[in-house]
Amino acid sequence: FNNFVRDILITEDSIYIGYHSIDIIAGKAAGMKTVAAAYGYVPIGENVKDWHANFVASSPEEILNFI
Repeated sequence: FNNFVRDILITEDSIYIGYHSIDIIAGKAAGMKTVAAAYGYVPIGENVKDWHANFVASSPEEILNFI
């Protein structure tokens, strides 16, 4: 079932939005473009640019630029 969901429901047009490096890793593993939510919870001492997401959003509204 997992492969079916990944192959059928996740397309190259899907994006994974996350506020932790683990979210970005999961999105990339699923073959999705990723957006680091710099406005959300970011662990102390971490820089969202170090997560290597496809995009970084400074506000929820900025996500609209990536979809």
